[in-house]
Amino acid sequence: MTSKFQTCSPIPAGIGQFASALSSRTRGESWIGLVSAGCLPEKQKKSEPVFGSTLSVICQNENSLVPKFIRVVTEVIESKGLKTDGIYRVSGNLSAVQKIRCQADQDNYKALVAEEDIHVLTGALKLFFRELSEPLFPVNLHKEYTSAMQVPNTTSRFKKFEELLSRLPQENRESLKLLLGHLNRVAAHSSQNRMQQHNLAIVFGPTLFHNGDVASSYIAKNKKSTKKKGLKKVWSFY
Repeated sequence: MTSKFQTCSPIPAGIGQFASALSSRTRGESWIGLVSAGCLPEKQKKSEPVFGSTLSVICQNENSLVPKFIRVVTEVIESKGLKTDGIYRVSGNLSAVQKIRCQADQDNYKALVAEEDIHVLTGALKLFFRELSEPLFPVNLHKEYTSAMQVPNTTSRFKKFEELLSRLPQENRESLKLLLGHLNRVAAHSSQNRMQQHNLAIVFGPTLFHNGDVASSYIAKNKKSTKKKGLKKVWSFY
């Protein structure tokens, strides 16, 4: 039996440059475009109280706008190792990641807070997004994001992104704001951690746009060209 979720505080205003990504023409657009360029499918996972659930259900249980797990793990990562080489690219110990996962499903964050390996912590965050039964970017909007990324006019392209983002459920939108604020702070230390915006976007593409309904054989065949063409298309505007 899991314990009752604690309430997570809403995201405060001004959490950094990418916390306002939804209203930032250049950076907000580049992040969304880059992330969508790396989308890959993932099989649906078994539902659990936190991992494998949905942002909507988690936030309803916690009476919050952003899941407690996202808030806590990003705070711990930022306090312990933004300068860690290969942050979010290097994999962490799987058993340690699973320990954090199991405890989080019981509203227990002791292992997470005590963990000193940044790659374990980042691995847990990636796993959380990857195992959402409904991805942060709804499946029914994936084609529209792909189409928006290919709009040649910068102003028109941004307006389309803005319209699509406004259609996200509130929990998804607020979670995205927090995540982008966090990733912006990671990228700010790229001279030490060697993880710039485009590196992080490639890492997070599969976790934010996962879709088990897309034929895996087709994606496996085209994933490299999709990433390369998508990234070049977005960055060519800036």
